[in-house]
Amino acid sequence: MCLKKKCSIMSTNKDDLDYSNNLSSCILQDLREVRHVKRLTELTKNDAAQSKKLEAAAISSRAKQVDNGSVGSFSVWRPQGLSTSSDTNVRIMRDQLIMARAYANMAMTHNDARLLRDLKYRIRENTKVLEDVTVDSQLPRG
Repeated sequence: MCLKKKCSIMSTNKDDLDYSNNLSSCILQDLREVRHVKRLTELTKNDAAQSKKLEAAAISSRAKQVDNGSVGSFSVWRPQGLSTSSDTNVRIMRDQLIMARAYANMAMTHNDARLLRDLKYRIRENTKVLEDVTVDSQLPRG
C-alpha cells in the first residue's frame, strides 16, 4: 500500500540514507494498517456475538414481563372485573363508538370505502340508540 505509493516516487531520490528511512517508515505504516484491519474484523465479530447475547437476554426478560402481565385488566372489548353498576353496558358501548370512529378514520386514510361505509352506518345506528340512554335498563332488548 504505502510501498507502492511513496517508494516509487522516492526511488528517484539520490540519497540512500533518506530512501532507506522512508522505506522502513512505509513498511511500518503498512504493518500498522494490517494490524488495524485485523483488529477491526476481530471487534466486529465480537460485537455481533455480543449483540446476539444481548438480544436473547432482552427477549427472555421481556417474555417474563409479559407472562407476569396483569390478568383481567380493563379492555373495551372484553370487560372483566368491572363493577356491576347500572350504566356499565352504556359506558362500554360509548367506548366502542369512540373506537369505531377511530377505525373509520383509519379506513378513510387507507381508501377502504366498503369498511368506511359500513362503519359510518353502524356508528349512526348506535349513536341513535345511545342518545337518550343513561342506564342499562333503558337499552332496547336484542
